[in-house]
Amino acid sequence: MAAKFFRDVLVGLILFVSCSYILVLNPAILSSAGFPAANVFTATVLAAGFGSFFMGLRAHAPSVVAPGMGLNGFIASFAAVSGLKWQAVLLLMFVVCIIHWTLFVLPGSRKSFLEAIPQHLMDIITSSVAGMILHDAFVVGGILPNGGSVVGFVSSLGSLLAPPYKPIPVFFLVSTLIVAGLYSVARHQAESLLASGRRIASGLFDLAAGLVLLGSVPVAAIAAKSILGPGLPPMELQDHVGFGLLPLGEGFHQAALAVSHDPKLTVPWMVMFVLTALFVLLIDAPGTPYLLLRGTSRSAGGGAADTNGDTDKSKKPSYDVLVQRGFNIEALAGLGSVALQGSPAVCYAESNFAKELGAVRGMPAMVAGVMFLSVLACALLWPAALRNLFESVPLLSLSPLLATIAFSVMIAGFGEPSSVKDPGKGTLDKVQRFLPRALAVGGAFAGSLSIGIALGIVIEFIVSRLRGQQINGLFFALFILSVVTLATILVLTLFQ
Repeated sequence: MAAKFFRDVLVGLILFVSCSYILVLNPAILSSAGFPAANVFTATVLAAGFGSFFMGLRAHAPSVVAPGMGLNGFIASFAAVSGLKWQAVLLLMFVVCIIHWTLFVLPGSRKSFLEAIPQHLMDIITSSVAGMILHDAFVVGGILPNGGSVVGFVSSLGSLLAPPYKPIPVFFLVSTLIVAGLYSVARHQAESLLASGRRIASGLFDLAAGLVLLGSVPVAAIAAKSILGPGLPPMELQDHVGFGLLPLGEGFHQAALAVSHDPKLTVPWMVMFVLTALFVLLIDAPGTPYLLLRGTSRSAGGGAADTNGDTDKSKKPSYDVLVQRGFNIEALAGLGSVALQGSPAVCYAESNFAKELGAVRGMPAMVAGVMFLSVLACALLWPAALRNLFESVPLLSLSPLLATIAFSVMIAGFGEPSSVKDPGKGTLDKVQRFLPRALAVGGAFAGSLSIGIALGIVIEFIVSRLRGQQINGLFFALFILSVVTLATILVLTLFQ
């Protein structure tokens, strides 16, 4: 019993370290769209702390819940491209979270929705998110401009790659290669040790991988100041760190005023935002509570199994009840985060290795939640010190971390789709494996998450039809939605 307890505590610490980068990145990304960075920081800590703790306590899943990397980038880029005020985007996101919770989570239909989506479409969404995170890496570091047209962004990228080479892009490239290389080595060693049955050693290498991500920020900050000079743009916390929050009523009142006085908030922009954000919210970190519980809490009698595989139907909640609790906690954490001027929360993919290390109950998530909340306690006790620490970090030093995360997500997105048989034996096999995902990454990187998702789905649909593969009703509906989205973006671009 003691060994299992210490194992779960260790896994919880690994989860916290592996996911704590969001505490730095979320304020940096959303503040680029005008969000108050201190409010975003507090919302992020509260969502991650309470979301993770209750995911472990009530859903019995070792899964970290925190604001997701895909949706915060979508919010920031949408605000930049559309020209909408951040309060208007925030209010739209709150509406999306309400729709998501009431129409999909509460009725229990999100599980059915996830089960109906083919794996190759999930991979396209993942690839699009990777492209958006890579876009954030370039924008947060000031390497490329945020907003504007796709043509303008590609033109800026072309001038960046042409000689004479500028020092900031070179620093970004070299530092990203170092961070991504160290992270890849640590993850490879962790997977190799896990395959050989050495779970403790594997967990230590996973901890090392998390420390590489977290430690890359201060190391890159020191290197950037030493090599490029002290004039780099820093992170800024405009308000008092901690509870630098507007009362909820006042916050929504200001958002409503911003919406009513924003001439750019047209019906096409609203529809495109709501549909895209809702779709990504349904797919992002695809059902981690469900995926984790599916292999650990279902048992022959329908009850929930503990870590020893024992089942007691009279005392333990059923598998379906645990799954529904997980989805509700994830949705409510996201709703609370947006209400506090943050971004929606999702279950982190990093949580999946907790099951691989043998932690199938909720203790690791509870430990991670307590660690997140302890960060907020430090912010309340030493607000000036934490604010000075944040503002001493150049935004450029966050770029290697973001790029490494993007490449990690991209590798997951380019995984072999279940619909492709005998990959590599024909040209269409290779096209179906590569082209939709590549266009999804490119579209999200150069334009927006909407463009990336829509391009990937349209090309996947065309290739599937050419190959004579079966297309279910949901796939066809997503294809029509993607075509409408691309047409809407084209019209808005031509007439804005």
